[in-house]
Order: sequence, then C-alpha cells, then structure tokens
Amino acid sequence: SAATTTNGVYRSNNGGSTWSKLANAPSGISGGYTTYADLDLHPTEKGSLYLSISNAGKSAAGLYKGTNYGDSWQKINQSTEPKGFIDLAIKPNEPNIMLATSVDGLYRSEDGGVNWLKVYDIRVAVGTLTSAVAFDPTKPDIVYAGATSAVAPATPTSLPFENWFLRSEDAGKTWQELDLLGG
Repeated sequence: SAATTTNGVYRSNNGGSTWSKLANAPSGISGGYTTYADLDLHPTEKGSLYLSISNAGKSAAGLYKGTNYGDSWQKINQSTEPKGFIDLAIKPNEPNIMLATSVDGLYRSEDGGVNWLKVYDIRVAVGTLTSAVAFDPTKPDIVYAGATSAVAPATPTSLPFENWFLRSEDAGKTWQELDLLGG
C-alpha cells in the first residue's frame, strides 16, 4: 500500500497497519510544501508506481515514476505540461497511455507520461477546480472524466459553479460532453 500527505509519501508493508515515510520520494520545494496530487500503481510492473505533484510553476511539479516499491524515483515529464496535476489514470492494458486532469484541461500521453497533449480544454471562470479521470477496467477504450468548480464558501446566494462530465470511446483521444440533467 502507498499513500501521500502534504509532508511526504508513505508505504505500508502490512496492509496499512503501520506506515513509513519514503525518504527518497520527490518533494524538492524548500521553504514550502509539496502538493502530491495522485499516486497510482503501474498496472503491469510489480513494484512500480506513479506520483504526480501539482505545484504549478515549481520545479518539482510533474510526474515521477517510482520503482522497487518507491525506494527509487525518476521525474518522467520534463515539459511544463500539464500544469498543476489533479488526477492521473493509466490504461490497464496499455500502460504507456495515460490521462491526466490539470488546472487547465485534460491531457493525454502515449509514451508513459514523458510528453503530453491537451485533448480537452477546461477553463474555470470561478472558484477551485476538482476533477477525476478513470478508464473502464473491463473496456479500457472507454474513459470517463468529470470536473467541477465552486466558489468557497458555497452558500445558496454564491453558488456560481461549472460542471463537466465527459466520455471517450477511443482511450481519451476525443471526448463527448454528457448531459447529466437529461435536458
């Protein structure tokens, strides 16, 4: 098992009864904190995992691959895209295909996270963006992504928000917006 907090990446070797901080996990932001966005296991490489750090604009931001159950780490993407990772999904039967939501859109990689292409633009007019993306485990070409933004504090008089719910049938190359209200 593995987990993140604002002060590090932790591993459990006993099903979550106890946790130890991974000393070699990326952090790299002196005088500040690191925003660990997501932690995903590699679907086919035992002991490999991916860690996304969302500190947009900071040198530590990006996607990292951990091997040997997180004892060793390497930064995968060297570009500035995507900015501010929020969520990461790895195609179960083709792990070089990855999708990531970020503060400005939905991105796709076909080379294990080295290079990214924006495939859907998500612009938030107000508030903070929260988003998620997931491959269907039984039909991995089907992908769902959702996003919402809201103004805090949310009150009945200050609820300007935006929602998106998207579906892809080609592993994230193209997207269709789904109408959640049926209207």
